[in-house]
Amino acid sequence: MKEPIQAAEELIVIRAQLGDETAFQRLVHTYTQPLFLYCRSFSLDSDRCEDIVQEVWLVALRSLGKLRSISKFRSWLFGIARNKARQHLGKKARDEIVRQNVIESSESSLPDPSFEDYLELIPNALELISIRHREVLTLRFLNQMNYTDIADLLGIGIGTVKSRVHYAKVALHAKLESMKNERS
Repeated sequence: MKEPIQAAEELIVIRAQLGDETAFQRLVHTYTQPLFLYCRSFSLDSDRCEDIVQEVWLVALRSLGKLRSISKFRSWLFGIARNKARQHLGKKARDEIVRQNVIESSESSLPDPSFEDYLELIPNALELISIRHREVLTLRFLNQMNYTDIADLLGIGIGTVKSRVHYAKVALHAKLESMKNERS
């Protein structure tokens, strides 16, 4: 059985697919800020993120009628944002993502860090870790996506998502430790 919130959102998506402008505007209102934050995880400036979000809504408006799995709306929408952000990044940043894949696959398992002592440092530390790491942390913790939705969005398995989240947390923890030591 679907949760009431999920069912309500799916109804809004269906209404938007049928041409209800109010329903589409509600989706825009609900998702513009999360999409913007997600684009920021790619280290893009605010103006570029705003442009990307506008492009996302144009694509969504044109393609919403083709979406067959209403329950996948959120990951579909973030997938559009991911593609647009990567287009804006260019080849150099995409090569960095590939390089991080290789590094992650060769790293050993480290303990899961705790971030309670570092809350005020997290925004700055996020800017210092790789795009790949920022992306999964943003999706998981800022946009509160579950592993299944992240896996769908990124086109990878759930185990890989869990691994990426783990290594992202480890990378963030390392940056936080470094920042903490610099303050001392």
